[in-house]
Amino acid sequence: MIRKPRLLLTGASGFIGTHLLPTIRDAHDVVTLGRRAVPPLPHVPLDLCVPGDAPSLPPVDQVIHLAALTKKTHEPIRDAQAFHRVNVQGTGRLLRFLESSPVSHVVYVSTCDVYAASAGAIAEDSPTRGDNAYSRSKLEAEALVSLWCEQRGIPCAIVRLGNIYGPGDDSYGKLIPVAIRKALAGEPIPVHGTGRALRDVLYVSDVAQAIALVARRQASGVFNAVSGSATTVRRICELVDRLSAGEAGLDFVQPDAPESDRVFAPSRLTALGWRARVSLEDGLAHDIDTLRQRDRLRRLVREQQRYVLDPLES
Repeated sequence: MIRKPRLLLTGASGFIGTHLLPTIRDAHDVVTLGRRAVPPLPHVPLDLCVPGDAPSLPPVDQVIHLAALTKKTHEPIRDAQAFHRVNVQGTGRLLRFLESSPVSHVVYVSTCDVYAASAGAIAEDSPTRGDNAYSRSKLEAEALVSLWCEQRGIPCAIVRLGNIYGPGDDSYGKLIPVAIRKALAGEPIPVHGTGRALRDVLYVSDVAQAIALVARRQASGVFNAVSGSATTVRRICELVDRLSAGEAGLDFVQPDAPESDRVFAPSRLTALGWRARVSLEDGLAHDIDTLRQRDRLRRLVREQQRYVLDPLES
């Protein structure tokens, strides 16, 4: 019987991780690492941001490092120290724990936010520029992982994510989940500026397939996980409004910053044989349906709780 390679995955309980796990489990023997376990998978309980000794780590053949602090959450504003502590120091600590493991391939999941502004499509060899604390921390972490792999003579893949959406992203203050929440609440969807700015959005199952393919091929280099097909912000919001049967329409508001396009090319992923399979309309429809069903379930639970008698009053 051929032994499947053992793969260590961080960030398994997060938005991307929960969609990635089913995609990689057939080809890999997965072990998760982090604060939260994902039963029934074997788990290494470790907070990478807390200094101290690590629990015993099983030997692993590959690593996919997803865990990170992102700027897109609703949590309090993050400062430069927080991004550095989690994304840079946390990555460095993970690499130290892997020193004695026979790792033969590493995938580091980064962000397309690291690229400098460009008038055309941004490819994997386009210039990078950390314009904020978040993107700077991701560039530093990329460099750490690349150097670690170079010193060991093993391939390293950097997968830079674009605008990813799908079930599980509703805790993030991004364009699509905000638009869906507004539409389902019967409120106008806010559009900053004219809405003509172009965005590249990719459904989460497609990005999971991209990361899994890179791991399976043990590919090296930088890969843009993007659809390669740009859509205007207005078009995205109009689709959300129509697919959710909303009647409030769009609300055009004064933009916080000048409108600008962010268009990318997934050329290196395409060369591996990957392509986006979920259309924008199908992805939005599924995302809307998932959130609607979740809201309906929560309402049912609340209604049932109202009819439960307090034991002290029975």
